[in-house]
Amino acid sequence: MHTIASLEEAKALRGRWRLLRRMIVLFILGLAFALRVWQLDTQSLWHDEGLSWWFAREPLWQMLRSVAGTEHPPFYFFVLGLWMRVAVDSAYALRFFSVVGGVLTVAGLIAITRRWRWAA
Repeated sequence: MHTIASLEEAKALRGRWRLLRRMIVLFILGLAFALRVWQLDTQSLWHDEGLSWWFAREPLWQMLRSVAGTEHPPFYFFVLGLWMRVAVDSAYALRFFSVVGGVLTVAGLIAITRRWRWAA
């Protein structure tokens, strides 16, 4: 038979375990962010980044015409263009847009593993 004290201890232990899991998730997300941002602007733009920058800076109708015959998704360049107008027009801001997507992907994978009750 369980006593009230042991039930209270179990609640406290569950609360500490929940806090530890949250701290681990925050650490993983922080690490994912730091690894992506570290030396983000040390190299010059690569071909695909330059192409993305070029498409994103065009007016919407011009960008749609330019992208129409390619395999590139126009919505990505539209959102990237909005990001470049809100942020600053630089290589760092261009690459930071992908950093956000990468960290959100890690967060999504953590959420999926927690939902499936795998270790996360």
